[in-house]
Amino acid sequence: MNSSTPDKSTGINAMKLNRTFGFTIALIVAAGLHFGAGRCQADPTAVGVPKGSPVFNVEMPDGWKAKDALTGISPELWSADNGINVSFQKVGAFADDEAGKTRVDNEAKMTALGAKDIKCTEPPAVAAAEVAGNKSYQTTYTYGTGDEAYMVQVNAFSLDGKEYYLAQFRGPVAKVQAGSASIAGLLESIAAEK
Repeated sequence: MNSSTPDKSTGINAMKLNRTFGFTIALIVAAGLHFGAGRCQADPTAVGVPKGSPVFNVEMPDGWKAKDALTGISPELWSADNGINVSFQKVGAFADDEAGKTRVDNEAKMTALGAKDIKCTEPPAVAAAEVAGNKSYQTTYTYGTGDEAYMVQVNAFSLDGKEYYLAQFRGPVAKVQAGSASIAGLLESIAAEK
């Protein structure tokens, strides 16, 4: 047999190999699309915090949206009417309950820093509800007057009982009060990233 004459058996085997290879690639792509679809189609209201390498997830109430944060860790969450905004921050460990209460109190005061008529409307305390199955701390301040009256609610929560994060809810007093059920639901939804 001369080298310029193709071997029929080699040509047939090559065709079978090409068809088998193509079929295998098609199966791999189809399986990837099928099994990957569940992972890629996350609940549109679930947001991972921090953005990019989430440590915890939070369910946004209907109509809320996530935006890049100017401070703290992204994303910030905004109510449908942009009246309430929520930012997150990692703050580390608390030695005891007093340290937790002091930290939420200081964060709330810093948010209202420089504002007139600042007053604590909910003294810092261990919150009635746990967050992610762990003890949390909460305080609320109002500042300003009339149409310029704002409220900040600060919650410190932990996913493991050791490292704490802050969630700060800010907005006009009437909007934060009206959104209290959404705020409570948001806090209840926080869960460690799996």
